[in-house]
Amino acid sequence: MPTLSLGYLTIPVSIEASIYANQYEISPSSVLSIIGFGPTPLPPHMLPTMAKFILTMESTLTMAQKELFGLLYESLQTNSYGIIPLSDRYIGLLLPLKLKQEQQEPSSFQFILQISSIPNSFQQDNNKMKINENIPSFDPDYLKHLPIQIMELCQNNKQDQLRSIAKEIYKMATIYGYWDLWLVLEGICTRFQINSQQLVQ
Repeated sequence: MPTLSLGYLTIPVSIEASIYANQYEISPSSVLSIIGFGPTPLPPHMLPTMAKFILTMESTLTMAQKELFGLLYESLQTNSYGIIPLSDRYIGLLLPLKLKQEQQEPSSFQFILQISSIPNSFQQDNNKMKINENIPSFDPDYLKHLPIQIMELCQNNKQDQLRSIAKEIYKMATIYGYWDLWLVLEGICTRFQINSQQLVQ
């Protein structure tokens, strides 16, 4: 069965229904890791939906997992969605399925997992990676190296390259609602007395 993951906490889930699932498949061993949250309504630049899945509470959940499932559901009711990177090609958005008032029981809570396709933001050209100006990458393998790269650029005062990365991170934050990396960039820039806001102007 697929598993929702929030940090070290996990919740086994069942797929109740799906739409356009032939375009994307969730395997029984899939771990759907929530790495951040964004505000609803969804950003206007969000890419088209490839598939939708309705996730329900697995019957074998422990009491603690049921409470976590309910807490996550209620938290996302406050106009937000969970961000689940699936690969360098797909991203998942986790939203609570709105229920009627008489259905507001934890056992009735369900999530919609919306799958969107994203193009690679980088292409090989003369052994250099170029940024796609339209859609920033949400590839976790790429993102995890950015803080070190940002620090090196700040240390060496590489303003042009730093500005390019800052704009990419800012665009990613505004599109996906993932601001954590932007906050990291701000912290590093502050340490080197660089105004991060000027980098994206």
